[in-house]
Amino acid sequence: MDLTSVREVVDARTAGGWRPGDAWLAGGTGLFAEPRPGLLRLRDLAGLGWPPLTAGRDGLTVAATCTVAELLAFAEDPGGPWRADGRSSPGAAGRSPPPTRSGTPPPSAATSAWPSPPGR
Repeated sequence: MDLTSVREVVDARTAGGWRPGDAWLAGGTGLFAEPRPGLLRLRDLAGLGWPPLTAGRDGLTVAATCTVAELLAFAEDPGGPWRADGRSSPGAAGRSPPPTRSGTPPPSAATSAWPSPPGR
């Protein structure tokens, strides 16, 4: 989606006060997903230097400035703390796998398949 009404992209650290027609520019996918009439200026958050992804005991923190490419590279890293399929990677020995949406750890690699949803 082209943002044809945008006239200026400014560094969020030095942009001054918020003005009508401003929007945050971060990872970009949401911003460019649909037309944004009246959008005049993008306040770029990239200069804030946030780490795109931070994996910790409590899970994964994804910064607003994280790109889809960075997220995919993290998920596909064979030595990363977990793999895209939810199982612990070999390089993650001693670390707990991330919780699932229900808050329970995913099945171990020895489990043949995820349980089927109720009613299936």
